[in-house]
Amino acid sequence: MLGLDAVSLPFIKENLDRLPVIASLLKSGVVSELQSPASNLAASVWPTFLTGRPPGEHGQYFPFQWNAEHCDYRRLADPRWSEEFDVEPFWHRIARAGVPTIAF
Repeated sequence: MLGLDAVSLPFIKENLDRLPVIASLLKSGVVSELQSPASNLAASVWPTFLTGRPPGEHGQYFPFQWNAEHCDYRRLADPRWSEEFDVEPFWHRIARAGVPTIAF
């Protein structure tokens, strides 16, 4: 599987002559446009992809989250929030099942 983040499929299809590797992949592979909660919850896309779960399960809706205990906002890049956001990327489960996996 090859995932292209934030890419316009119509743009790619219009420029296949300038993208020979992608043209080859499209010709021999299967193309799927994924749905996401981005139209309603802009910052929920990456945590939804990462966890393979919808925002109602992973709880990350915005680029910052209210922390009632400390009466402040936590941003995604804040290490304190990252430590509290307990998730396991879906590719860890795939790798443990014996499927060679790489994510970058």
